Amino acid sequence: FAYSYDDLDVQPGQTWWYWLEDVSLGGATTLHGPVSATVSTPAAVTLSGVQANPAAGTAALPWLLVVAGAGVALALGRRR
Repeated sequence: FAYSYDDLDVQPGQTWWYWLEDVSLGGATTLHGPVSATVSTPAAVTLSGVQANPAAGTAALPWLLVVAGAGVALALGRRR
């Protein structure tokens, strides 16, 4: 089996520890771990999926990108 867990509360620069507990059909439990994970601040960010609307003269960003502790510059221009 493969297990996954997305922890949405982590903060960059902090180490987080996790345990996995499995329960058998008979009710017996087994602990696995601990394992650690340290999240780092990204060194680079890539934007993709920008769609231009030539009639309105605007570009649509289908999502908002937030990067803590990093400067992000965004330049949009029309080209034909």
